Parts: sequence; structure tokens; C-alpha cells
Amino acid sequence: MSCLVFHHVGLLTGQPEVACARLQMLGYDCGEPVYDPLQDVVLCMCDGPAGAPRMELVTPRPSNLSLSRLLRRKDDYGYHVCYSSPSISEGLAALGDDTLGRIVEVMAPKPAILFGGARVAFFSVPGLGLVELLEQGSAAP
Repeated sequence: MSCLVFHHVGLLTGQPEVACARLQMLGYDCGEPVYDPLQDVVLCMCDGPAGAPRMELVTPRPSNLSLSRLLRRKDDYGYHVCYSSPSISEGLAALGDDTLGRIVEVMAPKPAILFGGARVAFFSVPGLGLVELLEQGSAAP
């Protein structure tokens, strides 16, 4: 059995106010935007009605060239899925070995301000796309 628990979908957006308004029309409650200097993005967590997935609005700062380029190329879209795990290493192990394709670290573990300093890391996972692992034990939920 996997130690991974679904946490949220990350929506890359250049128009966080519009994204928040659309989500509110769907019954979501969006929190206050927070700037994360380590990721160079503005983040906003939105909680949906019962049964709906949490949505994290991710807006890159102009100096975040990789996400800004992605946004220009694809416009607003769901670009990552996040799972929480007791530790990043356990979460990575739960994603499997390289028999289904090589898992590549995209961002090394670092504290995330939106999650009270809990560590997050990003991985490119064949068959899943970009996966964020949120370390449960390192800080807030």
C-alpha cells in the first residue's frame, strides 16, 4: 500500500484573480495569496466543496523564467499534482523504480511558505507528469 495521499492540483496561471473568481463560481474558497521567495511564485490555496480536489494557484514572478515561459507557451493549465507523504524519500520510493521510465528531480527539497515551511520537492514522473511531494512531518499540513 502506498504512503502517498492526494493533496492538490497545481494550476499555473498568469491571471490569479480570474482563476480565483472561476473557482469561486464552482464553490471554492480561495485563501490569501502568498509570495514564496524560494520558488519565486505567488501561491494561493483554494478549498473546494465536498469531494472536489484542492487547487493551488501558482503565478510565476517575471524573474521565474522557466514557469513564465511555460505559461506563455501553454496559458493557464493544471501542471502538477501533489501528494503528501511521511517523507520525500518514502514518497519517491512509492512512485516506483525506473522500470516504467526514469524519474527526474526537477526541484530539490526546500521549505514551502504556503505549507508552513513543510518541505516540498518536484519530480518529472513518466505516466504522471510533474509530481510535487509534500513532506507531512516537516511542518504544517
